Amino acid sequence: MTAAPRRNRAVILDNNVWSYLAAQSSDVRYVERAAKRGNWTLLTPPSILLEALRRPHARERRATVRAMSVGPQRRRVLPEIAMEVDDFIALVGRHLPALLRPTPDRLRRKALDDYWTAGIWTEVANDDRHSHQNQVAAASQRASLIATARENKTSLGRIGFDARQLHTLLHLTDERAPASYLLGWDGSQREAWRVQLRDHWFRALIWSDHQRDRSAALYREWAGCHLDLDAISAAGPALTELFLSTVQPIDLPHAWFRWAVNMAQEARKIGSGNAVDNQHSAYLPNADLFITADRRMADALAIASGQTPFPVAHTLLAIVEPLHTFASRIGDLLQEQVAPESTTGSRHEASRGRMSPPVTG
Repeated sequence: MTAAPRRNRAVILDNNVWSYLAAQSSDVRYVERAAKRGNWTLLTPPSILLEALRRPHARERRATVRAMSVGPQRRRVLPEIAMEVDDFIALVGRHLPALLRPTPDRLRRKALDDYWTAGIWTEVANDDRHSHQNQVAAASQRASLIATARENKTSLGRIGFDARQLHTLLHLTDERAPASYLLGWDGSQREAWRVQLRDHWFRALIWSDHQRDRSAALYREWAGCHLDLDAISAAGPALTELFLSTVQPIDLPHAWFRWAVNMAQEARKIGSGNAVDNQHSAYLPNADLFITADRRMADALAIASGQTPFPVAHTLLAIVEPLHTFASRIGDLLQEQVAPESTTGSRHEASRGRMSPPVTG
């Protein structure tokens, strides 16, 4: 009897890994061959492309972008906002189908899909200067996010928050909160993730001025292909009940995991790269393995994945030095991973204790 062919597994390489590999084109080819031998597909998320586009030196930036975009074994994926929105649309369709558009705008959705899986890659291959300038400008606007994260860290410190006990984190408000915020909630204790995911979606689709808030505008652009946004705005109490009483983490895996990673990040030193790292984390429910050279990110992902009630990619921390053998170490990591047929439990459970030694220096 002929054995069934092994399915390709999915690995995501962090931007820092691609940048080290890009220093030598032969290193990129080596990793491609290792991926092929190990039945790995290299997922290339837009968030990692956009982070690479922020690099100040044009030669290094273009080499990194070329390394991740050109060659075999790659598969481009939709942006994290699209994956979050698709989860939310499915949730609404199951519980509040009246909020769906009678006729989805499939042409607009296809245009968005095509741009993020093909168009933007073609743009930056031809001339990345405009995209680079846009990403530098966007990065300069993240100061407010860092300030908010530091305030949250201080608040969490006051209550003795332990990021390894996310299930114990509760959220409550008081009767002085405006009705426009409560929307049917009496302010009593709820699991923190329920309240914060509700607030995340309400900011994206209801509360924010999407004319000024670029993030909210993007969420609305994707969501509006399938959801009646006017009906969504009028359904605050019904959505509040859905989030606070019915939703489970598996219903919104991409947004839930981003929340868990954010909480793990805020329990540690706040860095300028936290927001970007959090974007990357949204893709881990779609992969089997994530390799990074960023110790802080690896630590946050380990804390979050250890408490995640659905499978996510396990994270490996790559040793950078000596650089001339970096590609062989990445190839070895791909070869060493357990085949999916023999893996038991969720992906993050299968990886415990298999972190590479920390980055030196």
